[in-house]
Amino acid sequence: MRIARLDLIRYGGFAGKTLDFGQPACDLHILHGPNEAGKSTLMQAVSDLLFGFPHHKGQDWQFDADMLRVGARLAQGDETLDMIRRRGRVRTLRNGDDTTECDENLLLRWLGGVDRERFERMWSLDHQRLRHGGETMAALEGDLGEQLLAAGFGLDTVRSVRDSLDRQASALWKKGTGRNATRLHELGRRYRTARDTLSRAASDTQDWVALTREARTLEKTLTTLDQALRDEEASLTRLQRSGRILPDLRRLETLEAEHAAYTPALFSVEETSRFHALLKEWADLRAERDDAVRKREGLLPLRAACKPDTAILAHKTTIGDFRAAFAARAAREQALSEDQAAMRALESDLKAQGLEGTPEAIRDALPDLALIGIMRPLCDETERLARRRTEWQAARSLAQHALDETMLRLDALPAYPVDALRIALRQAERGEDPDRALERLDRSLAGNRAECAQAMRDLAPWQGSVAALDAMAIPDETRLTQARDLWRSRIEAERNALEALREQDRVRETLELELRQLEREEIVSAATLETVRRERNALFSALIAQPTRPGPDDIAAYESARARSDALADRRFAAAEKTARLAALEQALERNALDRRQSENALASSREARKNEAALWSRELAASGLPALDPEHLPGWLARRARACAAFSAQATLTAERASIQCHRDRHLEALRQLVPPFPAFPGPALPGRDGSPGPEEAGVPPGSASDATACPEDPTDRQERAGRAWSSLGDAIAHASTVLEGWEQNETRIRTRQQDAEQHRKRLDALDREEEALSHAEDRLDAAWSNVLRLRPDLTRCDSATLALMETRRRDTETLLRHRERLAREDEALRDLEDSFRAFLTRLAPQDALSERALADRMAECVLALETATIDADHAAKLDRGIAEANAEIGTHQRSLTACEAQLADWFSRSGTQDMESLRAVFARSSVCHARLEEMDRLRSAICRSGDGLALETLRQAASETDPDILPALIAEHETRRDAKRQEREKAVRRQGEIDEQRRHIEGEDLARDAALEMETCRAEMAIEAERWASARIQSLLLHRVATRQRPEHTNPLLQGASHLFGRLTLGRYQGLTVLDSGTPELVGIRAGEQGFVRPGQMSEGTRDQLFLALRLSAVEQAQARGIVLPFLADDLFITFDEARARAGMDILTDLSRTTQILFLTHHAHLAEPESLSVRSGATRHTV
Repeated sequence: MRIARLDLIRYGGFAGKTLDFGQPACDLHILHGPNEAGKSTLMQAVSDLLFGFPHHKGQDWQFDADMLRVGARLAQGDETLDMIRRRGRVRTLRNGDDTTECDENLLLRWLGGVDRERFERMWSLDHQRLRHGGETMAALEGDLGEQLLAAGFGLDTVRSVRDSLDRQASALWKKGTGRNATRLHELGRRYRTARDTLSRAASDTQDWVALTREARTLEKTLTTLDQALRDEEASLTRLQRSGRILPDLRRLETLEAEHAAYTPALFSVEETSRFHALLKEWADLRAERDDAVRKREGLLPLRAACKPDTAILAHKTTIGDFRAAFAARAAREQALSEDQAAMRALESDLKAQGLEGTPEAIRDALPDLALIGIMRPLCDETERLARRRTEWQAARSLAQHALDETMLRLDALPAYPVDALRIALRQAERGEDPDRALERLDRSLAGNRAECAQAMRDLAPWQGSVAALDAMAIPDETRLTQARDLWRSRIEAERNALEALREQDRVRETLELELRQLEREEIVSAATLETVRRERNALFSALIAQPTRPGPDDIAAYESARARSDALADRRFAAAEKTARLAALEQALERNALDRRQSENALASSREARKNEAALWSRELAASGLPALDPEHLPGWLARRARACAAFSAQATLTAERASIQCHRDRHLEALRQLVPPFPAFPGPALPGRDGSPGPEEAGVPPGSASDATACPEDPTDRQERAGRAWSSLGDAIAHASTVLEGWEQNETRIRTRQQDAEQHRKRLDALDREEEALSHAEDRLDAAWSNVLRLRPDLTRCDSATLALMETRRRDTETLLRHRERLAREDEALRDLEDSFRAFLTRLAPQDALSERALADRMAECVLALETATIDADHAAKLDRGIAEANAEIGTHQRSLTACEAQLADWFSRSGTQDMESLRAVFARSSVCHARLEEMDRLRSAICRSGDGLALETLRQAASETDPDILPALIAEHETRRDAKRQEREKAVRRQGEIDEQRRHIEGEDLARDAALEMETCRAEMAIEAERWASARIQSLLLHRVATRQRPEHTNPLLQGASHLFGRLTLGRYQGLTVLDSGTPELVGIRAGEQGFVRPGQMSEGTRDQLFLALRLSAVEQAQARGIVLPFLADDLFITFDEARARAGMDILTDLSRTTQILFLTHHAHLAEPESLSVRSGATRHTV
């Protein structure tokens, strides 16, 4: 099974991440990502996908737990399965569209019975577990079997589990320890103590009989006392009840008499409550109405005294306007004074500049601003064109000089065939370096030849050629599986038959030993036991029947008979069990003999069948050209054959690739010889001449220089030989040609640069000529514009910008002076109009003051003051009017409410026959007293019933009338005295009864015997449980020891054989393989090459121990694959402790394994995932996490 596509839909930090693994020939996938990119999360995702999410999963930190989804497309052969795994407890596997459930049986079948723990132990390996595995190999150095289990199958806790089981069994029972050293010893001691206590338990029969009679008498006495106590309690309760209810009964009778004497209440309780509330409301309304009347009377005099001036209030708006106008005039006076100062300053400036006359005359003599605006761009354009003319002349001279210099330098440069050499170099450099490729292929071929030789050695005992290997007829997987299953079933049947025979022999020996022991023991008859029991029963009946206390002799005779009966019963019981056991043993021996004959027949049949099947299988293998191996070992040999075929195929591929690269190299080398001139020396190591003299480079002459051709003359033949020797490496030729090309390109670059410079200079000259023509046109247009302007004002001449700016400033100053004069005149006219209007208003307001000589400002202040006073009086009068209106409204509201209250009281006045409020209040008071009396009577009746123990009121009255209240306390005290006496007598009898029971229990010894019997049963049960626990621990420890022992034989362990080959490859031949030293205890060691020495795992370096652990784990994966279990192998940063060479060897092994098993290799090292790395060039696919 393999993963064709992995979809991390919502998992951990991934969302919508898809990894498409496709179906390449090399199923090795390198997943590269930096630290914290999610590689470990991806490994967990694969486990969760195949086996479901754990109940407590930590990948829901970004998404809710119910949103987690991991999907994939799994493939096995031609079958595919699109699935999505969600978080949950049941029905978590869904189809690829996440809409329906998916049948999990297909996935379980593909997994081949592998669960999550086994998958993560064997098919998932990271650096931490690799390091831990290497340390485990060193720690388990003394036990080969546990080393193989730890490395091959991930069972690195076998020794710790065995030690724990042994400690547990030793704590339960261990032979040779002290009496109380273990749990079972302690339980045996407690059992023996309880048995002794039970045998010593006895009782005194006569005392027991006397105490029994006394107990019966006391029971009758207690019955009589209980009845007397119940009678006394009933009488006392009746008297106490009468005493409780007498005061309430007397009060009730008094109230009933008063109620009968008075008139019933005229008004109900609700009417009384409503009357009191209405009466309070009526009083409150009268008080509030009187307060409102007093408030109104206080406001009326104040309103009569407040009289505002209505005449001046009528002109409030006019006075406000005049006030604002005078204020604005005062504010403008400051600005007018500033304008006057500015006017004086401008006049002084004009005089200082020599301008005489009025401002109007000065303004007319200067050009207006519009004409100045026309003249300004003309002045600016005149100056700009003058600057452009000067700049153009300088630029034209420089451009012509630069063009002349460039043409001189361009004529001095030579020309070379650059394009042809560049094309030849590009073709030669395309792809990988042929020399390095040839070296790499040579190394690969050497390694491949060693691998092929090793593969042929691994095929022993078979010997033959590669053609014979290819011509073999390989049986299909179904036939191999059937043969292997049949072979295993035969082997297992034989093993089971042998185990059954051994077990039957052990059972027979045990039964015969127990049979001989039972035959030597005696048996008690049932008749003898019955006789002794009748004698014991007769003695006991005689003791019970005696009217007096039995004598010591009678009691001793009874105890002797009882002890003899118990002893015989125990012997009979034990003998009965043994007799039944004896018969059972004889039957068991007969069954054992029959079972043994059946097992012997089954063993013979199984061996014969296996012999026939082995002969048939050998003939089938011989016909197919395969070696004579059993079905158990043939798949492993076929896997090694497949590796050998793959190695020879790879050798043929490498050879063809080397020939192609050699042809490519020679073709490009010849092309470079045709293009590059044969210089006498090249960059790189200097080649000596024929006479051994140093080359040009050794003499200090740089290659390609002018002195190179003249200082070292040589004949053409010598030059050809030296060139051929120098160009024996394509890399040297490419380097030399590249150097030559670099010089030619630099020369070509200089030519192009100077040509471009010359072209630029010519373009610059053309541009300058066009610029001079445009400049002439601009000057003509400027002269025409000046002529047009001067025709408007003949008195003006052409001027520069500075003169024009001075004329503009004088013009603006003159116009500003004239504007100030006009504004002052307007302000004086506005002030005169305002004063005239204000005088007219004063004449209308107060004619008698019209001719007053006071200032207008004082008159304005008096008007404002009078207006403010009239406004205040008007506001106060309005406030008083509002208060009077509010008081009148309150008086009316309260009067209406009083009328409504009096209307409600009218009905009660008519019913009471009075019109006086005090008389009506008295009638309601009498009704309230009557209602209170009735409530008190009801309360007393309820209290009497509660105190009367649930009896009716009439019954209680009858009982109280029959009791004299004067003698009631004496009667109660008398009954309490008699009750206490009865209680004391009863307590005395109860104490005596308890003493009798205690004495009887002590005599009978029931507690001691029962406790002893209970202790015996408890010890029996606990001993059975602890014995079962001891047996379970011992069996588990022995099973683990047997499993580890079965891993030790080297010649029967394909795991160790495959690991030996892989370990040699991982260590690059430093170790030839692995072997087992059996000097009493089998020990796994590495075989060091050359020195013929053995190295234990503890003596290896950390990296080598990691490689040993990896070899064993990969061999276990191959063995699982041979058994038909093919699952993806997950590896996370396995090569951290490997050097580069061994890391390449490890990657080669993973590449070989990936031809049959999908491998997902996760790493954060970029060099393992680069295109030029060995892993990627070998066919691996790179993915980014």
